[in-house]
Order: sequence, then structure tokens, then C-alpha cells
Amino acid sequence: MVKLLIFLLVLIAEKITVNGLPESITGGLKDKRSVFVREEIQDDEEQIKCFPGIKRFSSLDERKYYSCEEGNGYAVLKTCPGNQVYWPQKEICYQPDEDETQGDQDVRVRRASSPQAKNKGRKATIIKRKLLRSDVSLGEFYDAKNDQFLSGVSLWSMEELEKHRKRRFARPSTNYQFDSGKTEDSRMNLMDIDASLKLSFMGGLIEVSGSAQYVRQSDVLTTDETFTLAYKSTSFYNVLPVTAVKNFPKQCDNKQATHVVSKVVYGQNAFYFFKRSVSRKENKEKIAGSLQVLVKSIPSFSIEGSATVKVDGEEKSFRESVQVRFNGDFKLPGGFPATFEEAVKSFKKLQDYTAQPPDYVNAVPVEVQLTPIQDFCDATDTILVSIGDSLTQQTAEMLSHFNVLIMEIKTLLNSGPAFAYPVIRENLNLYKIKLNSKFLKIKEKLQTLLPDIRAGKEGAKELNNLLVENNESPFEFVKSEAFLNSRSLEIRALNLLTDGFNEYSLKNFRVADFKQPTRAQIMMNYHHVVVLDVNILQSKQITQKFLQNEKINSSFWYKNDAKASELGKQKKLFKKFLEANQNSNKFGYLISINLRDEDQPIRVQAKRSGVADSLDFIIPDVRQIGKPKVTFVSYDHFKISVTKPSNAWVTHFLVEYWPIIDDSEESKTSLKFAFSLQNTQNVTITNLNYLTTYEVRIVHVTEFGISPTGEKVSVTTKPSSEPTILKFQSSESSLKISWSEPVYQANGIKIEDYRVVLKDSVGQVVADQQVQDVTNIKFDNLNAVTKYIVTVKAIAEFIRKDSATNTTKKIQEYSHPATLIAFTAANPLNPNSFQANADYYSVTLDLGKSNITQVPRVTGYVVRYSLMDSTGQNIKPGTSRTQSFPGNNDPKKIIGLASGFTYGLEVQEITTVGKSIFSSPVFIIRTDPRVTNGGYSQWTSWSVCNRMCGPGQQTRSRTCTNPDPSNGGTNCESLGQSSQTKSCNLKSCFETNIQECSWSRNIMVHGSGPVKYCYFNKKHSTTSLLVSVKTMVTVIGISRIFANCIRYYVTFNGNECSTPIDQAIQIGSYKNKLTMPITIRGICKLTNRCGNIKVGLNVNECDSGVYTDDTDYGRYATSSIIIEEVENARLTTARTS
Repeated sequence: MVKLLIFLLVLIAEKITVNGLPESITGGLKDKRSVFVREEIQDDEEQIKCFPGIKRFSSLDERKYYSCEEGNGYAVLKTCPGNQVYWPQKEICYQPDEDETQGDQDVRVRRASSPQAKNKGRKATIIKRKLLRSDVSLGEFYDAKNDQFLSGVSLWSMEELEKHRKRRFARPSTNYQFDSGKTEDSRMNLMDIDASLKLSFMGGLIEVSGSAQYVRQSDVLTTDETFTLAYKSTSFYNVLPVTAVKNFPKQCDNKQATHVVSKVVYGQNAFYFFKRSVSRKENKEKIAGSLQVLVKSIPSFSIEGSATVKVDGEEKSFRESVQVRFNGDFKLPGGFPATFEEAVKSFKKLQDYTAQPPDYVNAVPVEVQLTPIQDFCDATDTILVSIGDSLTQQTAEMLSHFNVLIMEIKTLLNSGPAFAYPVIRENLNLYKIKLNSKFLKIKEKLQTLLPDIRAGKEGAKELNNLLVENNESPFEFVKSEAFLNSRSLEIRALNLLTDGFNEYSLKNFRVADFKQPTRAQIMMNYHHVVVLDVNILQSKQITQKFLQNEKINSSFWYKNDAKASELGKQKKLFKKFLEANQNSNKFGYLISINLRDEDQPIRVQAKRSGVADSLDFIIPDVRQIGKPKVTFVSYDHFKISVTKPSNAWVTHFLVEYWPIIDDSEESKTSLKFAFSLQNTQNVTITNLNYLTTYEVRIVHVTEFGISPTGEKVSVTTKPSSEPTILKFQSSESSLKISWSEPVYQANGIKIEDYRVVLKDSVGQVVADQQVQDVTNIKFDNLNAVTKYIVTVKAIAEFIRKDSATNTTKKIQEYSHPATLIAFTAANPLNPNSFQANADYYSVTLDLGKSNITQVPRVTGYVVRYSLMDSTGQNIKPGTSRTQSFPGNNDPKKIIGLASGFTYGLEVQEITTVGKSIFSSPVFIIRTDPRVTNGGYSQWTSWSVCNRMCGPGQQTRSRTCTNPDPSNGGTNCESLGQSSQTKSCNLKSCFETNIQECSWSRNIMVHGSGPVKYCYFNKKHSTTSLLVSVKTMVTVIGISRIFANCIRYYVTFNGNECSTPIDQAIQIGSYKNKLTMPITIRGICKLTNRCGNIKVGLNVNECDSGVYTDDTDYGRYATSSIIIEEVENARLTTARTS
């Protein structure tokens, strides 16, 4: 209200005091009053956000300023203490009556009568400034508000200035500098442009000419490496004389001018700007380093006359790839250099073209000193408000960031994917248009805002607001940089995707996005097409959302390691598959770049006549092929084993082979086979040459093309077929092996030597010998009845020439081995192991178990029995007889023997490889037929295990009743035990888990409710709980006069079991007190539940309902709840009333 009242009073005052006066007088007053009131009202009403990094900035009132240090991100209007005023540039309050001497002021051009400035930050001061244009004259007016020279406007005539100007000849200086920066900001730093002038230039207030055009390098991309060689020279300077008489004094009334050019420094500058584009396959750091080394070497080059810079090879190629741009104040004969060699030549001659005394004809203005106009005119001090250093820095940084963003978007638009894919180009162009528009609007704003601030018409808050507005826009540098970085990653990923594909050299392959017609060409030309769908392109919507300052999804596929890895894998597989089928007339291949699908960024499809198969295509992986496994090699053929891949699209395979001495396509043979249902498949390659080395490899075949070739393996055929007709003769300790020579032998090969290897049944080598000129060998000291493996190889010797060394050497090659299984004969049986039993009619012979435990197999036995003489030691001649028996372990029964005689029994073992000799005899005497020895009956069945769980035993028995012993015959003790036991374990025993909760004190329950809880830890989820409750119940205060019912029941975690565990008590009429014991017992199936279970005893009324005042439990005895965890197998329904 106070502000509004002041505003109204001011308006009234203006009406009274100002009306009727000339506009030239009243205009300024009106403006100042309205501006003051407007700002004060705005300051009171609006909140001003502070740009990050800004601590304070000036207001229109010289004693007030905005502080950003207290307002939590908002500016607070503050007043300088006492009589202090605010210095905008330094951003401090200071006392205006302090020493105002300007340290860098040239006292020779300051008028003694000029009044002392009252406020450093709001009055013009002396300025020293580098020139961005060369058409500047001594005495010329300068507008520091707009940073513009007022050409042709001066207080002096040219004649007066020429007459009185003072030329000073400081020591001429020449130097050169280097700089690697590629931004506009770095180029201005190299030119020594101060912050205020930099802001004006970047804001569009200044145009450049001469050597200063170097600052404009609009075609630089982020993929370029740049390096600058700067040449700077100064010759002399002219100073405006104090004694010069003003020819045009009325120009002191010029309201635009703030300064006069009081000193001009002359010299010449030149900038050689070297640029080298870096391809994606080159190393940027390496190129940058090479460029710097190259440019820095220019001053040290020595060139005589018209000689050229002599280089060759890689260095020459690099120099020719470097672009050169020259911006300078020199007039070079023959034009400006465009190549590195021309740059070297021109630089070496710059000294010749530099302005020379006495007249320095070629020198141009390169620097000026500007003195405030009030030092030359008796007028009111010119208002020139400086802009705070931090605001200047932040604004210049914002503009520099725009330049960087423009360079980055140009780089992206210049990339291959931006040209190839319209969607990417549309996204980038949309951003570029909006970026340029925003930049143009900011520069337009600055072109009015900067002069107005310097002139005191606007406060610095408008510049702060401009920074804040941009900071909240999508063009804030960090936001835009992140957005462009995502687009750059997208482009780099697409480049990586298409790297290695020479698209236009293959007729059956194209890369296209979903909008391009080349995909249709592939579909029309080929019936079978494999399409690698890469669904990764961002739609235009993502750029639109970004430009609307909306949050966009940042989880793009190229930031997901797993998805990027899968894309890389599929690309490699697709590339190798394409190479194996390049320029095929039957199969087409397409990489289709489509709009983003986050769920399925990569997909491989097989299409027949443009229709995709319902199953995704699996590209054959060469790693699933591997090397063929050679399983057999002969003189004219070999066998390999091929493993079936898991890829169902692979239906066939090719076996390719060729002689190693001729790997031309004509010599290659390719055989096609279908994969069988087996995991491995054997293939025989026939009709090969003897003693020849072949290379073999496998290729998988699909309906849509063949795989890359698998690893090759070398196979050398044998010099001959294997030895034939292998035979053996054996004894108990020796083997004699014989064979015949090979049937087939290579031309010029004579077989004389053989290698014979003897191994036992487990593969251990027993003997390894080489024989010459014979086809048999004998091995002694062998084990009886033992299996031996014999291999015989023919050895061929021949001379082979080594073409690499042009030498010959003797070579030995072996044939494929011929193999024979041989057995040594058996030893005689040991008669001590026999058991012979005689009865009246026969003798039963139990030979026991054979000593032969492995191959050869026992096929039978021959028993020879003979009468012995009276000594019982010798066989009676002519009495021997034989009987044959099968080779099992059953007793051998011999009949027809005479009673009362002694017989000798001998046994011969018959095996699959021969016969043993007869054993030593065992003697037996025929006994009285009336004597009967006892014999065992058959075993009974095994008994049931004596334990239901855990370790137990089973038994079985037999009796001596088959036959019973009689007439003094023996019992069965000598025949073995009559009973046997063995271990059993039906299952693991269930662990007992039982708990009791008891109480002996009274528990009173009013009406219905819980009586007692017991907490039980149930250990298994597949078991049940058996609950038993015992208690004494006293019911008191029954209020009904007819028969009623009280129900006691068990709950589990507050719920009854599906089969309740309960008991009801019927109460007769007119009973006031009832005492009785109750027992409740039951099982609840609590499957799928384990852990702590809350088991509760509860009381309630039955359906008819009864009301009791009190129920007393445990009055006369100890009560208990017993809970046991039981297996479901033992469950029985148990309810006790």
C-alpha cells in the first residue's frame, strides 16, 4: 500500500509540475520517475531467481544492489551502508570520495579541468582494447555502450590531427604463439580480447575484419583437430596531442559518444589456422599430437629460394590432408596459403612483408586506448554502467556453450548415419532449428539489453533473468550436452553396427531404415531373405519431448551392456554369414534399422517371399562347427565324426576336402549330407590317393544360406593297406603271431619292416618290437589264460622333397594297424579245489569257481576217471574213461562206477581259445550204499525287516532234511550255516517332536473366549499335529432353566482345523454349578505350514447357546495341553467326546 501511495503521489506531482514544459525537459524526468517507481514496485512484488554462480548484481539505484547470498536462490534487494554506492563491475559497495585515480590512464591526454568521477562503476573510464577491425582513426568517437566506433565523428579535423599527433616508436616486437583450441572462446583468448569486448562480440554487437576474422571458423566440427600458429607484431603508436584545438566543439553534445580514441597502436597480426578431419578409424589423440608437432616445426623450417618442403611417405600424406586457413593484416603476393607447404613458405616470409621504418606503410591499427569524452568536453559526466564481472563471465560462458552446441549438432548432422537414415536427420534438424532460433533470440535480446544496462536504462537483473530463463530451458548446456551425447552414442552405435559391411560391393545385401526403398529391392529380388532387425532408432517424439522440457527415458539400448553385447554378437554372426553367401543369386540379406523397441532391440527373421517365419532365425555360429574329428585313416579313405549343432535351422552339412599341395577352388571336393537324429554322425571319404595329405573342413547348411567354414584339419592317407591274415598260436606263457603283407601299396613303396605292439586287456604296452624281412614274431613270458591285443603296422620308407628349403629327407610312414585279439592257454586246474561225493551209483564232483576271471570264456569241462591199482597211486591201464560237462558251476555227476573201488578223477578246462592239460588226479573210494549223509533243504524267503525305520535286519534259514542223515551219515554242519542275515533300512526314522504346556492354578473365563495358549515349533511342512487336552472344568452361574450346551475346542493360529478338535458338555436344568474332567484329543493336517504355531484351548456356547457368568479351569488338578508332530502316514481320525 505504501508503494502504491508513492506511485500515485508521483503521478500527481508529474501532472502538476511537468505539464506545460517542453518534452526535451520533461521526458527524461518522466522516464526516470516512472522507471524508479516501476522498479521499486516490481522489487516489492516479484521474486527474482538468481542464476547459479552469481552472488550479486546492480539495480538502477546506484546505492542498491541485489544479493543472491541470503534468499535461498532468490535475489534480495539491499542498500549499501552509509553514503556508500555500489560498484557493479567489482560487485562491492565503496565510499565515492575515495581516490578515483585510474592506474592505467595516460595522464598526457587527461584534461586538468575534468571533474572527478563520483562513482567508478557508473562513469566512463579509460579503456585499453584490442581491435577487431582495422579502420580506426585517432580522435574518433567511441560508443562504449554499444562497443562501436563512430566512424568520421570527431572533435578535430584530419589536418589538425595530422599536424599535432605524436608518433612514438617503442621497440618493435614480433612474436608467435600456438594454440590448440577449436572453439570461438579459445580463439578470442588467443587474440587477448577482454571479457567486456568478448561479451559484445558474442552478443552480436560487433563485426570483425582483417586478422580478427580468425575468430570466425564456422566450419569446425568436433571430429576435427585444430592448431593455430599466431604471428603478432607491433611497430609504433600515435597519441592524441593535448594542444590540439577542437575544430568541431559542438560534437561535445553527441549523446552517443562515451569515449575518444586517444591512442592507436600499429602493427600486423596473422593467424594460420590448421585443421585436420579425423575419421572414425583414426586415433584422435594421435592425430592431434601429430598436428601439433607438425605446426610447431614451422618456425624452424629452413627453405632456400623456391625449394619445396621435402617429405615423402606417410608424413607427406598427412601434410596433404591438413587444411590451412589464413587470416591476417598482410598483403601476400600470390594470395593466401591453402596448403601446408604454402603456409610454411608464407610464414618464413612474413618478416619481409611486415611494415618497416621509416614510414611503416603496411602497418594497421591493432590496439587502441579510449579516453572518456568528458576529459575533452566541459560537460556532465557520461553515464556508463559497468556490468558485473560474474554476470559478464556467465553470459559469455552461456554464449560460448551455444557455439559448442552448434558445433556438436553440425558434427552429428555431418555423420554417415545422419545422411543415411531420415529419422536421425529429422531429429537432429528439429533440435538444430530450435537451437539456432533460441541463440538468435538471445543475441537479439543482448543487442538491446547490453547497451541499455551500460546506459543505465536497465538494471543488471534483466541479464540475470536471461541467464535464468536459458538455464531452465532445454538449451541449458548440461541438458543439451546430455541429449546430444545420447544422439552421438546412437550414431556411434549405428556406425559400429554397419562397420565392415561394404554395402554397395555386394549385390545381395543392403542396410536400410524402415523408410528407404532399398529394402524393397532385396525383397523383390530374392525369395529367401535373412533380415537383421535393429529396432533402435529414436522417433521424432523424443526430440519434441526434450524441446518441451519433458523428462525423457534415458535407458536406451546402447547404454545397456547386455543388449549392446547381444547386438554386437548378432552383427558379427550376420557379417560372417553374409560373407559366406556374398553375391549369391538365391539368398538376400538386409540390415533393417527400425524405430526403437526397448523390449526387443534385436531380432533376426527369415522371410520367404517377404513373409516372415513364425520362429526367429538363428544364424549359424562357426564356433558350433569346430574341427572335424578324424576317427580312422586308411590308404584310400578316412572317416570323420561330425557333431550335430543345437541350431534347428541347420539341416545339412558339407564336407569340403582337397589335397594340401593344391588348394585351388577346382581341386576342392564338396559332399553334402543331411543331419541324422543322432548327436554325432560318421562320414567316410573315399577314392583318395595313397600317401597324400588332405585338408578337411565342415560347413553347415540352412535353407537361407551356408555358414562360414569351420576349422580345417589335415589328414594324410596311409602308404599302404594294413597287413592281412593275422593268426596266433598260444601256450600257457607264449604267443606266436603271424601275418601276410599288405595287399595295396603306393607306387614306388616297398614294405620290408613291420611294427608289432602287444598290449594287455587294459591297454598297457607289454612289448613293442620292429621286425625286418619277416612276417611273424613270438612273445614269451606271458601270463596264462590272458587276453592280449596285437597290432601290426607296415612301415614304408621313402624320400620326400621339401620345396621350402629345397632339401630332401627320409620319411617313415605307418599303415593303418591290423588288430588281433589273442589269448594264452589255461594252466591245469588245482585238484585241491575239487570236492567229490560218492554214493552207491555215482560220484558228484564240485569243481568250484574257475580261476579264469576274464576273457577267454570257459565253455566246458572234460572229466577223465580211471581205476587205481591196489596201491591207490597208479592208474590201471585201459581203465580210463571221459565224460564232458558244460562250463557252468553246477556239480558234475559221473555214473556207472563200481562199488568198493578207488577211482582217480582228472579234469580238463575247455575255453574259447583252447584247452588246458588234465589236472592231477583226485582219489575217491566207493562207500556202502546204505549210509545216507544229511543235506540242506532250500533257503526260506527273507523275513520282514525287524524295524519300521532306521537300520534293521532280515533273516532266512534252511534245514538238514534233504535228505535226513541216516545209518551213521553225517549231518549238514560241514555244508555251511543253516541261517543267514542281511541289513535293511526301509526309511529314515521320524524325529520325535513333542511339547507339553501345563498349569495348576485356576484360570477363570467369563462367558466365552480363550482358556490357554501353547506355542509349538512345527519342524516340517508335510506333517500334522496331534493335540491332547486334559483339564478339570467348573461351570458357575448358569442362568438358563433348561438343558444347555458348552463347547470346548482347539484352534491353530486362531482358526479351527477343517476337522474340528472339540468336546461339548450338556448341562441339565436348574443346576447352578457343575464340576467335571474333560479330555480332548485329535489330529489336524497342517500341510504346507511350519514354524511357530499358536495352539489354543477355547470355550463357547453350542448352537442352542448358554450364558455362563464364570468358567473355572484347573481348580482341583493339574491341566495340560500336549502337542506332538506326526507323519501323515500315521494319521487316524481321533475325536474324543
